[in-house]
Amino acid sequence: MTREIELKLALAEGQGIKLVETALLGGFREGRADHGTIRDSYFDTAEQHLIQRGVGIRIRDRDDGRRIQSAKSSGQGFSGLHDRQEWESPVSELRPDLSLLPDWLFESTQQRQQIDQQLAPVFTIEFERYTWQIEYADASIEAVLDQGNIRSGELHDTINEIELELKSGDSEALFDLAADLSEKLQLRFENQDKASRGYQLTQQIRLEPEPLQFPALPEQGNLEDFIELIFSAVLNNWQHNELCWQRARRADERAADLQFIKLEQAHLAHWDIDTATPGHEQRLALSFIQMTRALETLMTLLQVMKEPIAEPLRVEISRPLGNLLHALQPLSRLLQTEIRIQGMGHRTPVSLTPVLNLLESRKFSVLRQAMRALSDNSHNRFVLKLGKLLHQRHWRGRLNQIQLKPLLQPTAEWASQQLDTHWSLLSKEMEQADDCHSWLMLDHRIHELLLLCQTSGSLLSDGCSDFIASVQLLQGHMDQLHYLEIILAGYEGLDASEARAEIGDWLSHQQGGTLHDLVTLKQKLFSRKPFWQLPIA
Repeated sequence: MTREIELKLALAEGQGIKLVETALLGGFREGRADHGTIRDSYFDTAEQHLIQRGVGIRIRDRDDGRRIQSAKSSGQGFSGLHDRQEWESPVSELRPDLSLLPDWLFESTQQRQQIDQQLAPVFTIEFERYTWQIEYADASIEAVLDQGNIRSGELHDTINEIELELKSGDSEALFDLAADLSEKLQLRFENQDKASRGYQLTQQIRLEPEPLQFPALPEQGNLEDFIELIFSAVLNNWQHNELCWQRARRADERAADLQFIKLEQAHLAHWDIDTATPGHEQRLALSFIQMTRALETLMTLLQVMKEPIAEPLRVEISRPLGNLLHALQPLSRLLQTEIRIQGMGHRTPVSLTPVLNLLESRKFSVLRQAMRALSDNSHNRFVLKLGKLLHQRHWRGRLNQIQLKPLLQPTAEWASQQLDTHWSLLSKEMEQADDCHSWLMLDHRIHELLLLCQTSGSLLSDGCSDFIASVQLLQGHMDQLHYLEIILAGYEGLDASEARAEIGDWLSHQQGGTLHDLVTLKQKLFSRKPFWQLPIA
């Protein structure tokens, strides 16, 4: 068994061997690439016993006549970095030999035999491989360019990717080399390996947008565990939804003419952002919204983690993240407002069609702004920096042992202190809030409190769910104020008419109702002690 550590990078369409070789020859190595043709055949049972155990198995036919069986664990992936176990053995037949795999992958010898009898080809991957051996920053790295196709029956998907595999040295060199290459090539990070893409193709599984879910924290964990687990969850969710958006957009070339986010009212009348199964147009919109929400959560995390994360690094991350959010948030908020309007259209006593038409015209400019930000190479370099931070624990900065002490603080102790501080500040400011503007000024504090509750609440009390639900409802009312603010901006652009007057009356009524709901919820929250201040049963 060996440990495989590699960074996967997807190349933009049209970029091939000449551009890659030019980039690699720019100071990284001398000489041309080794070239070979590879055919991989992947095997599993009809019930997919192997992949369900986190193992993909293939037989590789090389153009030199050799045949190699490889089995790989699913491993870990973020920012294109894959860290997994691999078992390789030469074989003579185009059929896997499960006796070459470790016993612990199977529950019993009988199960191994049963799976062996049911194995059949699932899909094939055929590609041209170009290989370079590179010495970079005291590390030995194998760089490969793979170009070809994944095939399952009549279905196929294209491959055009670079893999940087660490042979010796520090894995940090993979990120640094990728950063250098991204100056010359249009790259994005690929968290899915070829096997995962092959299984998705075979089952015709489409990536779906996903809301952010926080992992359970270890009861005895410290602040470093919190940073690593929560940051990983946020960053993986961001990349999943960005990839979902990219693929949905690529599947429909009409997206390029800026019409891809025109949503039909009939499709959205009962559609919920967080729970519905979307169609194509909704998938594009929803993946963009969830991607932006993950980025907003990342910014909130950085605000909450002011003390434990080294200041220079926090500033270094916050600035490009703020620029990215500045480019994406206007489109995300317009999409959410459009979904909200069309979702409640059948319950609204006035027609909001004139407002929708104005919002639609404004959408084009903010879409162009978002597209520029996501297609710029600096975007991928930023993701790369975050991946390197997480992998190498760079949030420590240049801290000495005394300065590192706060990072070793128990998560529950830190979270309780933070919740006290944030709740005290928010409570005082909520007491003063009396109109839409003053409530909207509290948005960031509510985000921070909710994040702390959702990530660490269960560590402090089993009875945290009611309080968290109230804060979520509070955030929902704040979102409603944001939607109404955007509708108001559209309303103010309407010409004077009877319809405009009706919309104005409706807006005033909606704002008044939302403010009333906020005051009622504030009184409910103030009427009891928060869960972290209650005595432990």
